[in-house]
Amino acid sequence: MFFIKKIADIRLDLDNHDEQQASTDRVSNDIEIDSLLFKFSSLSPEEVHDLVRAASKKSCGLDPIPTKLLLDCLDVPLPIIAKMINYSLENGDFPSAWKNALVLPLLQKDGLEPIFKNYRLVSNLQFVSKLA
Repeated sequence: MFFIKKIADIRLDLDNHDEQQASTDRVSNDIEIDSLLFKFSSLSPEEVHDLVRAASKKSCGLDPIPTKLLLDCLDVPLPIIAKMINYSLENGDFPSAWKNALVLPLLQKDGLEPIFKNYRLVSNLQFVSKLA
């Protein structure tokens, strides 16, 4: 119940902020937009390799294979991962499986009393979803 109320309060604050922001944001009609971003450039497997190597190495229980194992044999799934990321960017389609997370309540600080208000929610996403 605590987290449900917390989410409702945050949502209300966001709605109020959006209304205030909309009334103060004004864009000049004098601004000309020469080009818009309509298409992403595809990432090469080398770029995806660099992206994977630079990413956090944490694994999630939803990962099909542990991140460490993926990194050990990265050359094999790399073309597939590159295609998945490029497809997602080019089509604006983020697979629903990548939207799932393991949500864990963790104490905000060591030594706090284990009551609801002292917890924060941590979402663990699949490794590949963090790359797209």
